[in-house]
Amino acid sequence: MRVLPHTPGNDPRPTAPGAGRGAPGRAVRIASGCLAVLLAASAVGCRSFWDRPDVQSVFGPKGKDPKNLLKDAEKNSEKEPPVGLVEFENTKELFDHGKFLEAQKACEKHLKKFKDKKIEEDFLFLIAECQFERGRYPAAQDSYDLLFKKYPSTRFKDPAVRHMFAIANAWLKSPKPASEVELTQFRDGTLGKADPQNPSPYQFPLKPNLFDKSRPLFDTQGRAMQELRSIWMHDPAGPLADDALMTSAVYSLRVGDYQEADRLFDEMRKSYSKSPHVELAYVLGSHAKLMTYQGARYDGRKLEEARQLMKSTVTLFPDSPQRPKILADLRKLRLMAAEREWAKVELYQRKHEPASAVVYCNVILESYPRTPYADMAREYLKKNSLLEPGTAPVDPPKTYDEDPVPAESEGPPGRVHISDKEPPPPRR
Repeated sequence: MRVLPHTPGNDPRPTAPGAGRGAPGRAVRIASGCLAVLLAASAVGCRSFWDRPDVQSVFGPKGKDPKNLLKDAEKNSEKEPPVGLVEFENTKELFDHGKFLEAQKACEKHLKKFKDKKIEEDFLFLIAECQFERGRYPAAQDSYDLLFKKYPSTRFKDPAVRHMFAIANAWLKSPKPASEVELTQFRDGTLGKADPQNPSPYQFPLKPNLFDKSRPLFDTQGRAMQELRSIWMHDPAGPLADDALMTSAVYSLRVGDYQEADRLFDEMRKSYSKSPHVELAYVLGSHAKLMTYQGARYDGRKLEEARQLMKSTVTLFPDSPQRPKILADLRKLRLMAAEREWAKVELYQRKHEPASAVVYCNVILESYPRTPYADMAREYLKKNSLLEPGTAPVDPPKTYDEDPVPAESEGPPGRVHISDKEPPPPRR
């Protein structure tokens, strides 16, 4: 029997329909499916895997703003100047020729037209300058405040602050510096006392001003203090910030507002420690603290704060000409501290509690033996048969922290020995 060769055509096994087409048919079907997927993806806007984006054209949320500003600047440079620039230049020309009233009216007209535009800052400053040159200081103050309110970092900060400081000094009648008035009174011991030849600059705030257009209608001094406060609040790092703060503190001291003066001197010491006014802030600040002390029957924190501040003044400024007066004040503070303890003795006497009164008598004898209150405490103990005649508690040696009275003649100027007694003998 003859055997035929094995070929697809003479294979006796049954085959499925279309099986003869084999692998080429499957490849065609796969290619058709991929093409359909790509066409569908392109139809919905998806990127294909071979797309390569240019990273230089990709901007994040923060990068779009500079790009848009750059485009706007290029358009403006190519086509037209910024909005309102022509009107501002025309108005500025009127100001330069001394026509301040006309320039102010033009600014107010254009300000309504260009509200919230970039040129608004220029018009606000020019309005304030026109009012300042015309001597309308209250209106100028309001305009400068509006400028700082809408543009806290305005580029006109320096000239605005200079004119605000000039307005405040004019309303305070160009006060003399504290180095000529307060320090002299401090050395003489007359600071804080009424002087009939130099009355207080304070004026009644409700007294109206009806004729002088350079001053506000009411409370000229209060508006001046408000102007000084605006200077160091809006320009705390500027060249006039410490001057404005010091002027406010000294004025408060002159009118007898010691609490406000104490607060402002404290702010001066903390915020402007390198200012040329800082020594004055220490010297007058300690006096202001002492003036806020209300007496032996009230809170003694201000007395202690004044003592600590005086000690710091003596240490930080050993060559100060105010040193002898500060040392004398420290001795007075010691007497006032003894008075506080004696006030407690009197309190317990009224309450008929002799045991508590004896405790504070002993405190006086131990801590303040060279004061009149020590003699009063000893007399009280003798009267109540609580102390034998001729005896007294032993007074232990004092240290710097225990006794606030510096001995001026001991040691170099920068080192202060604090004691009301003879210094203890040196250890061997």
